[in-house]
Amino acid sequence: MMTFAGCAGFDKAGAPPLAVEIPADCEKILTTVPAPSIKPGDDARLALAKTRGALSTANTRIVKGRECFASVRTRFAVGS
Repeated sequence: MMTFAGCAGFDKAGAPPLAVEIPADCEKILTTVPAPSIKPGDDARLALAKTRGALSTANTRIVKGRECFASVRTRFAVGS
């Protein structure tokens, strides 16, 4: 006989499914990148360089976060 509790179902004769805790490592990577401080009178080239630097940092974090989540999915798929 199959019993359902919420979304989880298991045989009464069998053990309930194991609880799984997903690590928060990926969320630690995916932090926001603050906008660079640019003041009136700053050289436009400096402002552009700061903005490009912030964009590069943000894009790197997005790529690393994507890789992190892919790694977590792979580890869970093989049961480790």
